[in-house]
Amino acid sequence: MKRFVVSTKLPKFYRDQGFKAEIIDRKHPSDGGPVAIEWFKTQAEANEALALIDARESATV
Repeated sequence: MKRFVVSTKLPKFYRDQGFKAEIIDRKHPSDGGPVAIEWFKTQAEANEALALIDARESATV
């Protein structure tokens, strides 16, 4: 299971502000489960950020 994923199912609060995608940390140590760590105006921006995170994660392994 990938730790970080892009989701386009944002809460209404963020959609109302113009955000279209978010990156979710599925292994965040919070009690509430997965946590959104960043919001983006386009899904393309989210995908680019996720690619950078994935590259960093694979470089540290």
